[in-house]
Formats: sequence, structure tokens, C-alpha cells
Amino acid sequence: MTKAFIRCESGATSIEYAFMAMVVALVIIVATTSMGESTRARLESVKAGFTN
Repeated sequence: MTKAFIRCESGATSIEYAFMAMVVALVIIVATTSMGESTRARLESVKAGFTN
């Protein structure tokens, strides 16, 4: 039974998939934050153009 437990790789595969999902989520969060800041800057310049 111990040998079968040591050879079982399903737990390692689950951890790898969880790690990949975490990396994808992190990339999405960083991209969304960056895009939001860029959009805010553009909208502020448009707003400044209307108030002048």
C-alpha cells in the first residue's frame, strides 16, 4: 500500500493545475488593473478637455 501511495501522482497533478490556475488568475488581475489605470488616465484627459 505504501508503494502504491508513493507512485500515485494525482495529488501532484492537482497541485500543478491549481498552480497554473493561480498564475492565469494573477495575469488577469494584473492586466485588468493596468488596463483600468490606462483607461482612467484617458478619461481624465477627456474630462479635462470638456471643462476647458
